[in-house]
Amino acid sequence: MLLRSSLLALSLAATIGAFPAPAQTNLHPKQAAEEAAKVLLRPICQDEAARRQLVDGVIKKGRDYEKKTAKWDLDSTCEQIDLPITPVHDTADEATHTDWVLDARWSSDGKLIVTASGDQTVRIWDAATGRTIRTIDPGKEAQNQGAELIPFARNVARVRAARFLGDGSRIVVSADRHPVRVFDVSSGEPVAEAPYPSMPGATLAPKTEVTAGGLILMHDLGGPLIVHDIATGKPRYGIPGVPREYFTFSVSESADLLAVAQRGAGRSVDLQVRKLTDGSRLWGINLTGGASADSATFSRDGKQLAVVVDGLVHVIDTDTKKTRTSFVAYPAFGCCEVAFSADGSKLITGRRHAELWDISTGKRLRHFGPFTDGVHSLHVSPDGRYLATSHLGSDGRIWEIETGRFLRRLGKNVYPPG
Repeated sequence: MLLRSSLLALSLAATIGAFPAPAQTNLHPKQAAEEAAKVLLRPICQDEAARRQLVDGVIKKGRDYEKKTAKWDLDSTCEQIDLPITPVHDTADEATHTDWVLDARWSSDGKLIVTASGDQTVRIWDAATGRTIRTIDPGKEAQNQGAELIPFARNVARVRAARFLGDGSRIVVSADRHPVRVFDVSSGEPVAEAPYPSMPGATLAPKTEVTAGGLILMHDLGGPLIVHDIATGKPRYGIPGVPREYFTFSVSESADLLAVAQRGAGRSVDLQVRKLTDGSRLWGINLTGGASADSATFSRDGKQLAVVVDGLVHVIDTDTKKTRTSFVAYPAFGCCEVAFSADGSKLITGRRHAELWDISTGKRLRHFGPFTDGVHSLHVSPDGRYLATSHLGSDGRIWEIETGRFLRRLGKNVYPPG
């Protein structure tokens, strides 16, 4: 909900009183709770003394996490409170995902967006109209091909990632209990596989990245990072894994770079930068403050690398191999997905919602919407104008980066709005 923690919500209710009933009675229960919270919050957001009182109450009752985040969360909530929840083009397709959207990616020409969902399907959307043009059920297609699935007691095969490959005529799909597969966009049928060595007890899909040139990168808990060449149908090379650990990794095809971040000594992250073509190590640095990296991404030209460790964003110059700047994107663990703007001057982070930052100053420029239902992925359109996001909600969302306008939903959000 709009209030970022149950403790903050309870403190608000104790400060002013129980949540009032919303004037509208036809709202989704979660949306009704949001609207009721806003009624209470607006006067507090306008009164500095009331804001301090609420934050002090949360800090007094809370644990270390609440002490770190109470003021940050309330300030952020007040900045978001009156942003519109309805898109400019409110023409959501009746056909929709029915579970979390875990990935949303643009095609290379910017005309299509592919989404992956916990409802076990992939949808391909016309970005200009928001209409579904194809739905792919990887499980059904696998059975049609006679594939054997990895046993899993809950029989759930969430699709974790879907990415356009090369010219956009194919997509790479990573789903639980399935090999990573390549599907033809026009027919929806599988045309190739990228095998990954199953780790003992593994049931979740490996983390996946792709390149325009046809490389598929895959990594699972404790396993190696495999770089698979779709042209040859064989792995090009692998980087050994660390037992019970995930890598965070990112690729820059334009600069022929692969970044791999893994646990270092003590509370630190060992960041290695390698050649993408053959995996050879070029250089590395140590980032302190946390035992793992939340995310990493290259700018489009490969000259910058952003790595997030325990809520702190490090922007590294890949030519000088030095940290250019660092700034706090969230004052606690669990932050964030990241994406560079097309010109590399700004950074978008996604935790409960997407936010835009000026890299040179470390200042937050805007929030993308009032939503707080989590961000699974961020992807900037090829022309650099738009942002596609995926969420714990069941819709994908398209934003105008320059203005922050919420332009379009992809499907409907069955968990509106937070």
